[in-house]
Amino acid sequence: MKILVTGHEGFIGRNMMSWLHQQGHDADGWEWIHNDFPDVKPYDWVIHLGALADVSNTDVDLVLKQNFEFSQEIFTACQYNGVNLQYASSSTVYGQTKDFSEFAPCHPQTPYAWSKYLFDRWVFQQE
Repeated sequence: MKILVTGHEGFIGRNMMSWLHQQGHDADGWEWIHNDFPDVKPYDWVIHLGALADVSNTDVDLVLKQNFEFSQEIFTACQYNGVNLQYASSSTVYGQTKDFSEFAPCHPQTPYAWSKYLFDRWVFQQE
């Protein structure tokens, strides 16, 4: 299977790439570079792990651009091109709690958490 992994230089992405290669998949990595956008057409699957994940980052516009808007674009590109998409949310969407179940109440408290929460909500609204 031909797979694109966004955020392949991060901890989870590096390990995902290693595992995919061990399993015999043809996996490529992609990292955010300004307004560059990956071509998803040649892939069977996109695993979207990339994010501006620094929870102390207070540049809301930048966090929303990289985490929310880019995620919307990659979702749309995958849908348009018939490419499967799998993405990583974050436990930070739940806030200060010990209930991390799928439908637990969310209380995001940082721009990063909000960007993940907003994308999760947006995805649930798509057909």
